Amino acid sequence: MTDPSVPFDQAADVDYKKRCSLSSVQTKFKVTSIRQLTEWKRQLAEGGSRIDKLKAIRLETGKQFLIAKQHYGISKRNITKFVTEKYLKEEPERKKSADECVALVRSRIQAYRMDYLWNADQSAFEYEIRPGRTLDFVGTTHVLVLTPSENSMIHSYTVMMCVSPGTRKFLPVLFLTL
Repeated sequence: MTDPSVPFDQAADVDYKKRCSLSSVQTKFKVTSIRQLTEWKRQLAEGGSRIDKLKAIRLETGKQFLIAKQHYGISKRNITKFVTEKYLKEEPERKKSADECVALVRSRIQAYRMDYLWNADQSAFEYEIRPGRTLDFVGTTHVLVLTPSENSMIHSYTVMMCVSPGTRKFLPVLFLTL
């Protein structure tokens, strides 16, 4: 260790090597042979061991990946749909078909007065929302959950409303199916 009272630019670097027997080095550092020691010496001269280099590469790759994610606006997203290559190839055809349908409907809408146009849509509702997950002990195969009514958990109802862009906005009838 250098003397702290000596200025840094005047301090001398002393290289001190202590000779140790192979058996003491083997015990202390888990060395199997002298060849392993020479390999370590070579690795240190080259800038670290193979593991050190792999760690440095991994860290640099991770850093570059994060920079690329920020640059291109990439983030984690939940998968919403699994599709096949066939689905992707047919997408332009579906888009064209949908555009043709919209054009046809618009041309037919113009042939009628607004009071004669009705749009019907249906929505399904559960009587009671069913949770998909809950907490229980590890290893439990059957998890029971208390509900006020089993009937309300397994049945649903569908409502269909009709609306119009004309003066009568809603059809006075509401269709309800159980």
